[in-house]
Amino acid sequence: MRYVNSHIVQRMKDLMQEIQAIEQRAARLKLPMSFICYWAGVPQATWSRWKKGLFGPTKKNWDAITDAVADLERRLKR
Repeated sequence: MRYVNSHIVQRMKDLMQEIQAIEQRAARLKLPMSFICYWAGVPQATWSRWKKGLFGPTKKNWDAITDAVADLERRLKR
């Protein structure tokens, strides 16, 4: 049981680091996360729940967010 708990804790830490990295990319673009979420078609409330650790992202929503950031970086060339 201890392994399972430590695995879950590590996954949450990794997720929080990934969330922080996406927010940093959005900040470099001078775009709020609400716009990134809009561009991705993911509700802002979903992003907030991920940040709070209330639940983790689905693959579909996570891919939408990461694709949206990459798309906006290409379009804005920053």
